[in-house]
Order: sequence, then structure tokens, then C-alpha cells
Amino acid sequence: MRAAFTFNHVSPTSADKAWALVGDLAGVTKWVPGMTACTVDSDIRSCTFADGRTVVEQITDFDDAARSYGYRTHTDGNLMAADSGSLAVTETADGGSRVTWLAEVEFVSDEAADQMLPMLRTGYGAAFDQLADRLPR
Repeated sequence: MRAAFTFNHVSPTSADKAWALVGDLAGVTKWVPGMTACTVDSDIRSCTFADGRTVVEQITDFDDAARSYGYRTHTDGNLMAADSGSLAVTETADGGSRVTWLAEVEFVSDEAADQMLPMLRTGYGAAFDQLADRLPR
């Protein structure tokens, strides 16, 4: 089973200022709840949470000029077979910005999806809400 999440936020913040936050690969600690540390080495981002769990992602595409990047999370295959996504910032007609986060997850079974979907929906939503709150004005 697959699931996809799409989050959009329109802000008066300029696209360049929004991208300064969104495009800071190690800066996700500023807006992902419970994330305490994050390092980036080449195209690998390793993020640690307060509970000790570490998430390792490969940055699959980073385009500073287009203000976008993609990632693929290294999964252990227990519940999720694949986890990937992208973040992008575009300029709005009034000089503000639109931040878009697309996340896609493939589960190993329907039971795994039933177990994980509520947590992912809450977690992704909370992270995106914090991201929107942290956009500079």
C-alpha cells in the first residue's frame, strides 16, 4: 500500500527568505518536532531525534536556483518499504512564497499502513506547521 501527503503554505515571506529556511538541509532541526541534531555529509543527511532514533536520508536532487530538493529515506524494511519526498519554494505573484512538501510512503503490508499512517499524518503535519510558523516575516 502507498500513501502520499501534500502540504502547501502560502506566506508573505519572499521566496528567497523562505528558501533560506527550507533549503538549509541541516537546519531541519529548527522545524521538525523532536529532532535534536542533523548533519549533512555530501548527499547523506543524518538526523537524530530526542528518543535516540536516527533517520538517514539521501538527498536525491538539490537545486538551489529552482529552490527545491528531493530525498529518499533509508528504511529498515520492517514497516515501510520506501519513503521519499520533495520540498520546493516558489514565488507567488505578490512577491510572497509558496512552500510545498510532497511525501510518499510505501508500506510492506496493509497492516503496517494501518499502524503507521496515523503517526505519519500527525508527524508530517506537525513538522509542516512548525516550518510555516518559522518562516521569516
